[in-house]
Amino acid sequence: MDFKTFREWLLVNGFSQGSAQTFIAKVELFIKTYTELNQENLNSFFASKIEIWNGSTFNLFINSLKHYAKFLKVELEFPKYHKIDKRVKPYLTEKEVNDIIFKIPLIFDNPDKVKAIFLTMFSTGIRPKEVLQLKRADFNFKEKTIVIKNRKTHNDITVALSNELAVMLPAIFGKEEEKINAFNITKSGLQYIFTRIKEMMGITIQFSAYSMRHSFAHDMLKKGVSLNALKNGMGHTSTNTTLGYLDVSEKESIEEIRKRINKRRKK
Repeated sequence: MDFKTFREWLLVNGFSQGSAQTFIAKVELFIKTYTELNQENLNSFFASKIEIWNGSTFNLFINSLKHYAKFLKVELEFPKYHKIDKRVKPYLTEKEVNDIIFKIPLIFDNPDKVKAIFLTMFSTGIRPKEVLQLKRADFNFKEKTIVIKNRKTHNDITVALSNELAVMLPAIFGKEEEKINAFNITKSGLQYIFTRIKEMMGITIQFSAYSMRHSFAHDMLKKGVSLNALKNGMGHTSTNTTLGYLDVSEKESIEEIRKRINKRRKK
């Protein structure tokens, strides 16, 4: 099937080349199994995937097929988006972060830069405002650290830089001269990245650039970082502030407990 007209329709409606390619790729997977988009085929398709896909993948297919149905002018009833416990502060698991990183080249026209910003925020937990204030002189790639200045508490802190970023960032910085900040990203540009990711990945939690700070805290907790070390790494003056980042969803709690009880030693 030729999706040229569908691609043109997406571009006219404001989607980037990467976004259009993502939608088309998902629709193509549907068409390989069901040659026609109708209610019966749609129900069968999602019923067969509900226990296989994670929430992000499930929601991305809903988004893709919704746009395709709108393009075809076909009215269909789609399944509800997958949701997580809204009582928990929004965060992404490491698996969800990896899913996003894998799909960034399909969503953005400048994937290397977006990936660098996304990974920097996830692996350091720095605030969006702090990203916008970063200068390249704040990075020490030999020591693998970043000095975070002009912070909310007015105290500078030094945070660790991952091995991956210590290799990736010099290459990214070498592509363009520093102008407004280390990544040459504006506040609206940063907001756009996370709005686009939320839309294209079908993320149903309250998701924004600040979510990466919560995601960092959860990831460090699961990897065994002590509460005191995490407090210092996030620049908090009290562990009570850090504790506010560490609630986990009911689903993740059950999965974590299941892993532990299944490791019980038998005599």
